[in-house]
Amino acid sequence: MSDNKKTSDTTCKNGGAKAGGTTTLCFPDNFKVEFVTPGQDPVNSPNSTVGDQAQNEYTYSAAKPGVLTVTLRAKVDPPGKVNEAKSRVKFSVSAIPGSTLTWDGAGDGSATTVSGAFLESVATFTTLPANNSDFGKKTATLYKDNAIVDKRDYEVFFPRDEKNHPGGDANAPNWFHYWSQVSGITNLSYAGSSGSSVMAQVRGMTQWSYMAAPDKTLLYIFDEVLTQSPYRPYGCGIQVSGIDGFVATAVHEDMHITQIGRADPLVPSIACWQYGYSWNQGANHNHYSPGPDGLWGLAPGVASASVSATPPFVAGSGDDVPLDASDHWPTAFGGVPAVFAANPGLHPIEREAVHASDGVVTADHDFAAQDWADPGKNHGTLNKWND
Repeated sequence: MSDNKKTSDTTCKNGGAKAGGTTTLCFPDNFKVEFVTPGQDPVNSPNSTVGDQAQNEYTYSAAKPGVLTVTLRAKVDPPGKVNEAKSRVKFSVSAIPGSTLTWDGAGDGSATTVSGAFLESVATFTTLPANNSDFGKKTATLYKDNAIVDKRDYEVFFPRDEKNHPGGDANAPNWFHYWSQVSGITNLSYAGSSGSSVMAQVRGMTQWSYMAAPDKTLLYIFDEVLTQSPYRPYGCGIQVSGIDGFVATAVHEDMHITQIGRADPLVPSIACWQYGYSWNQGANHNHYSPGPDGLWGLAPGVASASVSATPPFVAGSGDDVPLDASDHWPTAFGGVPAVFAANPGLHPIEREAVHASDGVVTADHDFAAQDWADPGKNHGTLNKWND
């Protein structure tokens, strides 16, 4: 059978490819083609540069919207057949939800460029996906005469410190947007730099006031959660970094919100109790319930309506009953949390929060497999974090 000859046979006698219809169009199997780019497995051979044409890690640009460019290369053997191969070779890549894919040339993944013994085509994605889970491993497929002849995995990342994610807080960096999804904590708010060592804050606790009600449900995350990484909270607990530090901090601070919700019902909503259980107030706190007579102060006590809204208080004197077991730890919370050998003096409220974060992040890199930031724990690592 001669090259490109039509035949009614159901197979190609020369082993070539066939294209459908009632007749079969056979092509000579006179060249081989295989991927050069993407390179080898990005877990075992990570490569984020194109100098050796073995790139297998790709990062969206800092533009708004972000652009991801994947240049696909295939090698033709023998090289003298590259021009013939051009019309018979195509590429495809995995879709990225929310990111628009376009191709150069005919727009269908056809080989568009001949460079020596190589065929190339460029896939371009525009706009970062909304979800962290949409990054990571993707697959490029190589076709010869519409039949799959090669596949290569590669990985897709977001620029960690840029602010070109879609949706959410436009002022928040990408790491906050995507790592928030991994943390499982939904009440996070990006707060820029604290200008100090403070990494996160629950203002309903740190800024508690007898005169006004600070927000008791939002958890503010500062840039320092990233810039101070790696760290060990209060010198104890698990040392964490990057995405694991973010998750541990979110869980830690969310425990403080839980503590607020558990403590507020312990005090009545009158006068100096009107904004709930006081926090970080030293000796001037409202951690009391009325005495046996049901009134504040010395028996027979003072009517609740006359209790001051500001220190000094009538409450806490006479036969009033303290609510704390020790060191402002409410008796109603149960046993005082275990101390840390590295910091035995840590306040019980903070101890409970550190224990909570240690229960979720049991060792640094627990969440590394979900880190698709560049730089990050999967980017450029050599089979290190099981990405």
